[in-house]
Amino acid sequence: PTDPECEVDCTVTPTDPECAVDCTVTPTDPECDIDTFSDAVALLNMYANRVGMLEEGEQEGSNVSFLTNLVYTGLTREDFTEYDERIPWDNDGMFFEMSFVVVEHKSIFEQYEDECMEVQEDNYCTILTENESHKLKFSIDGNKLYIEDIRYQIYSDFNGDIIWIHAGLIELNLVDDKVVIKYVRDVSEGHEGNMISRYYYDEIVEDNYVLSMAIEDSNYYYQYVSLVDSELRLITNSEEGLALNYTNPETKISYNINFDTEKNVDRFNIVWGENDLLRYKENVNEKQIVIWWNLLETNGWDTVDINDSQDIVMYKDGQLVLADYDLFGSYEGRQYLIAKKIFENTPINELIFTLQTEGLSFTGVSYSDFVAEIDEIKNNSISFFETIDFTGTETEIIQELDGMVPFRVDGNIVTIIVEELTESIQ
Repeated sequence: PTDPECEVDCTVTPTDPECAVDCTVTPTDPECDIDTFSDAVALLNMYANRVGMLEEGEQEGSNVSFLTNLVYTGLTREDFTEYDERIPWDNDGMFFEMSFVVVEHKSIFEQYEDECMEVQEDNYCTILTENESHKLKFSIDGNKLYIEDIRYQIYSDFNGDIIWIHAGLIELNLVDDKVVIKYVRDVSEGHEGNMISRYYYDEIVEDNYVLSMAIEDSNYYYQYVSLVDSELRLITNSEEGLALNYTNPETKISYNINFDTEKNVDRFNIVWGENDLLRYKENVNEKQIVIWWNLLETNGWDTVDINDSQDIVMYKDGQLVLADYDLFGSYEGRQYLIAKKIFENTPINELIFTLQTEGLSFTGVSYSDFVAEIDEIKNNSISFFETIDFTGTETEIIQELDGMVPFRVDGNIVTIIVEELTESIQ
């Protein structure tokens, strides 16, 4: 065996034990560059710190304050300087709604770091507990971190033992120095052969957009929010019909429309402007209308009194105005003055709309623009589906949503867990 002719040729038999790389001798060999559980924890810490710093910066920029036990009397329109100067509210804070995902996975990986220390990437680390058990797996590619966290347990209710599985897969990445989070969760619950399943997907790109969706059987939910121009697209369905939300980034008008099962408009809301210039709500079938006017966009009143319950009283020439309206407002923090009224079987003519019937002049939205928006919803509602790119049947929409999800947890491992849990119950 010591004859030179008996030496192993690793180019011919690379799997021979003598061909294995000894990383203690050649640690720079490419085969020795294997990511460990601790590497995943370190990357999670980096992302948690990154998101934490962003969140802290957002909080420092907040100008929100709360009402104190004060009563303001004799306020004029000129006193509401904060309303004129404040920056319109935006959706930047939505990015931080996903920060808990990073922090949660960081906590889980730190909790089980000792138990999973020897586990290398693309291999499961299984943690069994009396309550919620885990199967953890990770993969690292530069700054990109994939984490698979399958949580499962058995709990009991009046129907007996119930299997619950939460199969999550998250991708964290830095693209052009912006945090990108993609997170899918498949949730199954019930008994073997009778499992109810649903899944959720969120995708967030720092300073760009937030996308969220959920699908269960034939029901779905989809929302897209631009962090650049506040555009919002939302569509969801139920047994009662469809619901659609859309914010036009150019006009800053927001729409919320509910359709019946035949896609006829049942009820709708419209909000004009980032400063809520006007809100309009109509129940088409019940012929009920509710309007909220922004009184800081209304001329003709002299003074207003505001108490700490946000109730207000408004005066013109020393006399009460809008006595038949619900009035509320705030002088502390975010300043606003609102008048609300409900109309039953009452057409909204120009005098009512502009508040001329009350001796005032609402100027926030023109009557012609108001009428045009109402007509568009009632007579051309299909255009809103085209705007948010969902014009197909429910089945086609669900297929389209499925195609947006970039990855899912391997269904085979979930099946194996269900079988194992079923055996433990029996």
